[in-house]
Amino acid sequence: MRNAKRMDRMPRYIFAELDKLKQEQGKKGTDMISLAIGDPDIPTPKFILDALAREAADPKNHNYPSYEGEGFYREAVSAWMGRRFGAGVDAKAEALATIGSKEAIANIGRAFVGAGDGVRCADAG
Repeated sequence: MRNAKRMDRMPRYIFAELDKLKQEQGKKGTDMISLAIGDPDIPTPKFILDALAREAADPKNHNYPSYEGEGFYREAVSAWMGRRFGAGVDAKAEALATIGSKEAIANIGRAFVGAGDGVRCADAG
């Protein structure tokens, strides 16, 4: 089976590349502080683990939420955006739950960029 040609144009996943570099440096005995993907460097506090276990055991939590996220979550996102950035975000129309930031970033183009549109973005490099 062959990959689609577009796969040849895709850059390698940055966090996989960073992991490879970290492993190489680790083998050399380099002391490092990783600023990569954001893995925690301390154990999860017990009160959080206890709450997680309690909520995981409750049958009301044994189903999927709506595709757009629970209302209380979207309200919390809206309130946080207001506090953090002074942004007025409509929880019902402008807040959406995703499985993570990568999903959200990947879908921005699909939502706002049409065929033939030009796009400009900053280059971090």
